[in-house]
Amino acid sequence: MNAQERPRSGGLPLNYAWGATLSAAILAGCGSGGSPLQPVRGPGGPSPTPTESGTAVPSATPSPKITPTATPSGSPSPSAKPSATPSPSPSPTAPGAGTVTVYSAGISGQPQYIAAGPDGALWFTEAGANNNVVARITTTGAVTEFSAGITLSSRPFGIAAGPDGALWFTEQNVNTIGRITTSGTVTEFSVGITSGARPYGITLGPDGALWFTETVPGGSKIGRITTAGTVTEFSAGITANAAPAGIAAGSDGALWFAEPGSSSIGRITTSGTVTQFAIGGSPSADPLNIAAGPDGNLWFTGYADNRVGRITTSGTITEFSVGISPGAEPFGIAAGPDGNLWFTEFAGTNAGRITPIGTVTQFPVGFAGGYGITAGPDGGMWFGISADDAIGRVEP
Repeated sequence: MNAQERPRSGGLPLNYAWGATLSAAILAGCGSGGSPLQPVRGPGGPSPTPTESGTAVPSATPSPKITPTATPSGSPSPSAKPSATPSPSPSPTAPGAGTVTVYSAGISGQPQYIAAGPDGALWFTEAGANNNVVARITTTGAVTEFSAGITLSSRPFGIAAGPDGALWFTEQNVNTIGRITTSGTVTEFSVGITSGARPYGITLGPDGALWFTETVPGGSKIGRITTAGTVTEFSAGITANAAPAGIAAGSDGALWFAEPGSSSIGRITTSGTVTQFAIGGSPSADPLNIAAGPDGNLWFTGYADNRVGRITTSGTITEFSVGISPGAEPFGIAAGPDGNLWFTEFAGTNAGRITPIGTVTQFPVGFAGGYGITAGPDGGMWFGISADDAIGRVEP
């Protein structure tokens, strides 16, 4: 457990209007010109005293729009090589629910999104240092960083496990999708991705391909890349300034994505047909990340309206705010092994849990800057803490 005090800057601003500041911040990102983040700092390590709060506040209904389109292409260019450093391990005693452990040793800077790998470790992207690092952390906290083969200043961002035993990640600054094997060999794919697209989220689709979002306002698209590197982009039916961000596979065989630019949730079939659902109750919700829930619905974070939302596969939206600290700015979200959804807070200093009926519990982390979150193979929820160059783990 190593919570080192380091001054940080960058990241998403704490107050913004989507059309200007948040747009620029998401596109520029941590370490690339965002507004200063002033994190509230704590001691790090386990925080065994959770704060409870609950009940739900519903709102919204669907408002669909449809249309498909596509164009293919692709081509790889490989390279590789790992660089490693050690890190601490947590207490061998079984932690209680809500216990938080923070790891920072061996991490160069600003962890972003995180995914469980096929090797039993967690893999995450980093925006700090030379802005070209993908790293691996074991469930005991040992960190290895990989940069060889990743374009300098490319800003690795979203990350997901592929069907081929490798991890796939977006590279925002160079309009590229990267692939890294569990031994650290990197291949980058850029052919077929629109110039200036700013790839953001990425997920494995039900068709065995990886699906990713292109966030640049005015050129909003959803991309698909096969494990051979062939890219197809879809734009028809997506509002031009929607700026798709997080993306996840739904229980209905489609891909669902958050649209902060239009305060909507989008759905795209594997053949490219798009439907958009407006978040009627919160026209400035700025939904950012999305995950499939254990209840068959999709759950998303409302970064601007400080809520967590749920959308059924038929498009009915409910938002929950009770129990979320004012100004917390919910960010990453993922399903946990306990049948609940877990989320991070970008401006708050907690990890949050929300049940399928909307009851919220917050657990102190001690640091702001919570980013992506995922379930680990050890039953814990693992998440990036960009403001403290650390990875956190909370026990469900």
